[in-house]
Amino acid sequence: MNKFFAIILIFSTFSFHSYSDENEFLKTLKEAELGDPISQNNVAHMYNNGLGTEKNLLKALSWYFKAGEQNQVNALTTIASYYLDGEVVEQNYSVAFKIYQDAANMKYEDSAFYKIGKKNNIDYQSLFFKNQSRAIYALGLMYEKGYGVKTDFTKAKDLYKKADSYGHELSKTRIEALNGDADYAYFLAKY
Repeated sequence: MNKFFAIILIFSTFSFHSYSDENEFLKTLKEAELGDPISQNNVAHMYNNGLGTEKNLLKALSWYFKAGEQNQVNALTTIASYYLDGEVVEQNYSVAFKIYQDAANMKYEDSAFYKIGKKNNIDYQSLFFKNQSRAIYALGLMYEKGYGVKTDFTKAKDLYKKADSYGHELSKTRIEALNGDADYAYFLAKY
């Protein structure tokens, strides 16, 4: 996996619980099979990391796709990262860019977070934006690095500012690098 985009996954915030046992996996799997997009994303995450089950990247991808079809923004962002790094699917920057773009431009009212919140009379908008910030940040990286799109530092900086306003913690570093020290920006772009 590209080291720089691995950092996105490590430092991005998720609403995952600790899935340490098989019983928790089976409970989450049952909810996922009933069509719950958050559970589908969590089952994918569990398969992706071998949490409560054997690690299986193809099953993870399948569950991410199911959640992504319901506009689960975390799932879409992870699918895009799969296309970016090429470990599970054939590497394709254009496909990764398109999926990141779809996730970054998704309206809250179209998201799985909204549908679940409406059903349970809970407002998940701030959680949606926090999770969407990961896609916005990744899209900024693609513009900065020229992956699947022509390099555009201005567009990258605008996306980093938006991701920062949604709570993405690494965005400020990218903004600072693009605002000043070209050598520092180049150094960061390697990772």
